[in-house]
Amino acid sequence: MNPFCPPLLLRNRHLQTMWSRLKPRRHKAQWLVQQIPAVDGELLTLQWLQQPNQTHAGIVLLIHGLEGSATSDYIVGMADALLGHGFAPVVMEFRGCGEAPNTTERAYHSGEISDLETVLKQLQQQYPAQPIDAVGFSLGGNVLARYLGTHRQHSVINKAVIISAPLDLAACANQMTHWTARIYQRHLLQSLIAKTIAKRHQVNWQSFALPSDSELRKMNTFWQFDDRVTAPLHGFKDAHDYYRQCSGKQYLSDITQPTLIIHANDDPFMNRDVIPKLSELPKNINYLLSQHGGHVGFITGSWRRPVYWLEHTVPKWLKRAD
Repeated sequence: MNPFCPPLLLRNRHLQTMWSRLKPRRHKAQWLVQQIPAVDGELLTLQWLQQPNQTHAGIVLLIHGLEGSATSDYIVGMADALLGHGFAPVVMEFRGCGEAPNTTERAYHSGEISDLETVLKQLQQQYPAQPIDAVGFSLGGNVLARYLGTHRQHSVINKAVIISAPLDLAACANQMTHWTARIYQRHLLQSLIAKTIAKRHQVNWQSFALPSDSELRKMNTFWQFDDRVTAPLHGFKDAHDYYRQCSGKQYLSDITQPTLIIHANDDPFMNRDVIPKLSELPKNINYLLSQHGGHVGFITGSWRRPVYWLEHTVPKWLKRAD
């Protein structure tokens, strides 16, 4: 595996993190939509580039990050790369993150694996001859880590890649209050709060008292939102309890599948507490920590001709790990 080493001009972590907004690509992906009923009746959305057939090397489930979707640049880019390597990529969109509305009280969060279990069960039943791998980005990577560690040898997933995952949620929530990360926190919170306010008038709230619109608009940290909304909505005592139960780092030692974990040392979303101790990782986990790369960035090449290192590295690793 070639290490990630960008040229000097591309080593700024914010440039890496915001690359897709500063230099967006024109994707021509034509998604095929499939909807699957969840346990509570919500329709979960899968987006396919191609339906799997006997010519494909297997299915690769892509799990996006916070407020991402099948249209996110890193998702479409990885899907195209996987298709080019003979895989059948499919994107699992979290509730309310694509075009389909979130019609139930439950939303999604960093440790929500029940919807992932539903999707994997459907894929296994629908395509029994196809092996299933998974790639999780950011929040989706933490969800994937928790699923793998919880299911251990009974996992439906054969191989996994976890990219820029906030494996210590409390540490990441603290890091996002730092001045270098507040712009990202503000952007993501605005989206979460707007969706929550809109959903107030679309859903029959019964499980808990949702904060008022004015209270929601005053929230400016993930700690506040998770303590008042995410945690009580999904059965946790408070934000501390939610972060403690759902941080993926504690599940890594129980993962039995071949797994590649990729972090950047300069990721503005996290600090050193997220990095696992190599001595505590099982031999089936390949941990890669680069000095640069930002958050789900990993761009090398040049401004005019960028090279998306993840899109070269991940498909090749999935093939070699067979």
